[in-house]
Amino acid sequence: METLTESQVDYLRTVLELTKEQETVRAVDIARRLQYSKPSVHRAIESLVTRGFLIVGNSKCLALTEDGRRAAEDSYQKISFFADLLSGAGLTEARAREEAIKLSHSTDKETFDILKRLCTR
Repeated sequence: METLTESQVDYLRTVLELTKEQETVRAVDIARRLQYSKPSVHRAIESLVTRGFLIVGNSKCLALTEDGRRAAEDSYQKISFFADLLSGAGLTEARAREEAIKLSHSTDKETFDILKRLCTR
């Protein structure tokens, strides 16, 4: 799979999260969630479509491709793991999520798998 920027992963994960919450996902939903301008979101979507991570369907609804879903799920899993760990250690849920997002971006798969194994012993 191609290397994605942190921002691109955030977009894909946001599409995944919104898909779990609502029937359809459009660019405006992403703009609202991430508090980004619509033009910025449209540029990012175009790039992710061109690279094969997103599909724009009927009524401009967005869907993840297999590669897009894999990248989004990996990010979602990391953030969930780190957020649970940090909130369990005493951070507020909001702060734990903020820190978890940072950690998810800086932790590669091998390191994450090791940490996960250590914490589930």
